[in-house]
Amino acid sequence: LKPSAVPLSMQAHAPRLRLSESRASRSVLYHPRSARQSAIAMAGFRHVVVFKFTKEATPALVQDIKTNLEALPSVIKEIKGYKCGPDAGVSPGNADFAVVADFDSEADFKVYATHPEHVRVVGMIKQVLAERTAVQYHT
Repeated sequence: LKPSAVPLSMQAHAPRLRLSESRASRSVLYHPRSARQSAIAMAGFRHVVVFKFTKEATPALVQDIKTNLEALPSVIKEIKGYKCGPDAGVSPGNADFAVVADFDSEADFKVYATHPEHVRVVGMIKQVLAERTAVQYHT
């Protein structure tokens, strides 16, 4: 924006204001802090979990776990994105398996966490689970 396009009362703050890309056609100005606050309000929620299995976890059983996990998005509508799979084996000492699940909100994650079908699959995993580490965060 040209400085002359910014009202005099806002020119002192003009370096801190930008044209919103999403609203460029309407030439709306926004303050960067306001944009961050809006982004947080519209942000999603991510669940990441990694497992180490016991020696009893055969490749066939790990594939069965993967198949059952991959079926969850068709049953639990709150899941917005879901990826899982065994470790690629590139670095020694890694976990054996990972799950990354995306949701619109923390509340949707809680629905997933307590959903009977998810609980059933968790029961399968627990039969061969040595270690579990998880994190959830706002995206």
